[in-house]
Amino acid sequence: MDRQVSTVERVARHIEDRIIFGGLSPRERIQELRVAGELGVSRGSVREALLVLEGRHMVTIYPRRGALVSELNPGEMVAAAEVVAHVTGAAFAELAAVMPNAAISEAMQRGCAELEEATRGGDLRTLIQKRQAFLEIPLDHIDNEFVVKISRGLSGTTRRLMMLASRNAAFDPTDSRRCGQALFESTVARDGDRSRQILLAVLRRDGTLAQAAHTI
Repeated sequence: MDRQVSTVERVARHIEDRIIFGGLSPRERIQELRVAGELGVSRGSVREALLVLEGRHMVTIYPRRGALVSELNPGEMVAAAEVVAHVTGAAFAELAAVMPNAAISEAMQRGCAELEEATRGGDLRTLIQKRQAFLEIPLDHIDNEFVVKISRGLSGTTRRLMMLASRNAAFDPTDSRRCGQALFESTVARDGDRSRQILLAVLRRDGTLAQAAHTI
């Protein structure tokens, strides 16, 4: 059973990445047989993955039409950013509460270094992936399965918002590095409220930039 779950998640992440990084456009129909052939999996696994993605608001499944890529309208971008900010803020607040912890400190320092490298490298896709990995650090260290499950379910939306925000001329790639460093400092200081404030500012900005870029 674990193998099947792993396969479904792998397929879901493949489709999710194509949605986020431009391989699939909003309202485009997802070709189940093509995906199955690309990944060497059964069509049943693809269908299960699409159900997972519908729960994550990445696709919408219609009777007799199949799965279409969901579109975030401008209002939804801001609302989604607000939800992500609060859930991620809750995770980091809980992380701060279990400090000091050497494993957490090392993970966050490593994450900061990776964000620095990704910023210097100039590859947006890598930067988005590294920022998301940093934002998910708490999920391996907190004892709150409710927050963990919701956070993982919002991963695609979080990355998608950053990608959409990057289309705005005001987008600053170095914000991710500064965000990581600020979160590291607030976590070490056991200041969960500060972590929440940082994430509200950064993720709300993603939503605002994405909304403005969409309406230009």
